[in-house]
Amino acid sequence: ADGLSIDSGVIMSSGDIKNAVGPNTSEGSTTAFGTPGDPQLDALVTPLPTHDAIVIEFDAVTTSNAFSIRYIFASEEYKEYVGSQFNDVFAFFVDGQNIALVPGSSQPVAVNTINQIQNSNLYNDNPAGSGLFGTAFDGFTSELTAYTVVAPGVSHHVKLAIADTSDFVLDSAVFLAQGGISGSGAAVVIPSVNEIATTAFQSDTVDVTVFGVPDGITPDMSASGLPSDSTVTFTPSDPLGPNTPTYKMKVTIGPDTPGATFDLNIRADIADVESFAHLSIIVDCRPPMILSAPGNQPASTTA
Repeated sequence: ADGLSIDSGVIMSSGDIKNAVGPNTSEGSTTAFGTPGDPQLDALVTPLPTHDAIVIEFDAVTTSNAFSIRYIFASEEYKEYVGSQFNDVFAFFVDGQNIALVPGSSQPVAVNTINQIQNSNLYNDNPAGSGLFGTAFDGFTSELTAYTVVAPGVSHHVKLAIADTSDFVLDSAVFLAQGGISGSGAAVVIPSVNEIATTAFQSDTVDVTVFGVPDGITPDMSASGLPSDSTVTFTPSDPLGPNTPTYKMKVTIGPDTPGATFDLNIRADIADVESFAHLSIIVDCRPPMILSAPGNQPASTTA
């Protein structure tokens, strides 16, 4: 797994997939094929052109209204070329619409949208020689899930594509989880972050989106995994789209919650179906300040 959360599956790369094998010893590993890009990817990074595109296309009939994919995007463009024209990009098109988006937005997943500056909570840095992760790529995203609602029982055109942008070098890749492409199942719950670092008395708010909710149904949201003195509440916010409600999840750490990492289990009850997501809550337990009795503090010290 090379330190990634995906243990097995398929790699698509704009270069040689053998370059994905770590450890990372170079920040310039590359293969330039000199092959064309893809027009649909061009449209996502316009006016820049793409090159060395790799595309997988197929038609699929789903058994439900769900269609999803689990994946990780990685690139050799990190971190030197973040914010530049070398904006390598990945897309997952279903019936012509890209659903591989930065969580909670309409931005495509690319070097310039998830990195050490933009959406840094979804980015993992892997500098050459650091030994942080087993892969040779200089950086990669956390595991992401793309999701859309489709009509069941009819054919849908699916296209996965990744490419270099503006040049043919410093490759990018996408890791597709084994069994991660699905056309069946219940709704999917996706929080906007994978972890929260917090402490006692602190409140943090996270966007939680529920994809694939049937018409006329309002999910019953709840969470578990924290000690009883900590609380989690959900407030509805503007939906991301049809069948896609969004909630503000407020996590407040209580005074007796110890310093530790907790697995917050987020649950959406949708009619007679339950869907789950997980979030790491890292609590930094700050010791209390002990004040001595008056007169015991040295005169040279000010508290």
